[in-house]
Amino acid sequence: MKPLPIYLADLTHVGNGVATEAFPLNIGVIASYALQKFGKDLDIQLFKYPDDLKEAIDRQPPHILGCSNYAWNSNLSYYFCKLVKSLGETITVFGGTNYPFDSVNQESFLRARPALDLHVYYEGEQVFSNLVEQILSVDVLSKTFDESIEGCQFIDRQTGQFVSGASPPRIRDLD
Repeated sequence: MKPLPIYLADLTHVGNGVATEAFPLNIGVIASYALQKFGKDLDIQLFKYPDDLKEAIDRQPPHILGCSNYAWNSNLSYYFCKLVKSLGETITVFGGTNYPFDSVNQESFLRARPALDLHVYYEGEQVFSNLVEQILSVDVLSKTFDESIEGCQFIDRQTGQFVSGASPPRIRDLD
């Protein structure tokens, strides 16, 4: 079995210089946690710059595209969700603080972004790994959304219903 290609992106705008120079620790921690759990079953690549992500997508669209969702990069991240969806069957995931706290506005957020499959809320390490485990266990990607996913919210493509998985326990031990 080939490793599952996953692209994780904490994108920055680069038009007039780099807008956010911070190292993408957020996606690095998520990747590290997933690799610790799944090892060689995953091929995870990290991206900060949009041109690098575009080149990688042109070479090989990923099975999963996970993007950070902050006020400064939400639209840029969503652009890439739309791009990979136009190329085939990729699961698109957002995680980050640019997300409403109440379910009514969370649902509105997701409905306004049809190319976004789901949003992870709170800490993403365990939740993203649980999502990867679910994807690895199904034979067709669309079956990933047959039931709620802990720590994730999405619009069910079959019923149109807003689905919210149970809240995961907060991480207390950083080891």
